Amino acid sequence: MNQVTEGVWVGCTWIARLAWLNLLWLLFTAAGLVVFGLFPATAAGYQIARDYVHRPESREEPLMRRYAALVRANVVRANLVGIVVVAVGCLLLAALQLTWTATGAPWQLPVLGLTVIAAVAFVAGVVHLPFLAAHIKAPARAIVRASWLYALSHPGSTVLICAAWTGLSLLLGAYPAAAVFFCFSPVALLTAVLDVRGFHRLEQRQALRPVR
Repeated sequence: MNQVTEGVWVGCTWIARLAWLNLLWLLFTAAGLVVFGLFPATAAGYQIARDYVHRPESREEPLMRRYAALVRANVVRANLVGIVVVAVGCLLLAALQLTWTATGAPWQLPVLGLTVIAAVAFVAGVVHLPFLAAHIKAPARAIVRASWLYALSHPGSTVLICAAWTGLSLLLGAYPAAAVFFCFSPVALLTAVLDVRGFHRLEQRQALRPVR
């Protein structure tokens, strides 16, 4: 009975923790008028989720103060990364629209195929991008490039995260009121769990390489 009670308590604690993290993400996104707040708030949210997994002691830190500090620290870098992502996304959308409407053109099918492949690689990189922005210190373009390479080298995690975003969207479509508390934080935590493990495996492989 004690184990059941402890399990319920841990579950409720995590639900409350994720709900509070989600509310802060919405608050700081809105505080930046969305355009300037979305990327810093997202980077801060993934940093918190990453620390929950990577540094369990961080779960006891005051969340509001830490979130605000991370948002301020990420304003420039996160928005630079966001600009790169939006620019690449707009180029891919324009290319898809152009090739889709070029009916009968001899180059349509090969160019459309290449554009679709590029779009899939882009989406795969984007699902890992916020975690990498929180986990490594590098210029914006280097982080974007690393996220795509990481996604291609970890297809299982990439598919699972994309499936989680899809499932969460469908669930919130059925229960839209829950979006206030769980539209962001559950998948951020799942991404942190998977990517922290992925980086641990990469570090172990590097450590096991023979010295030449």
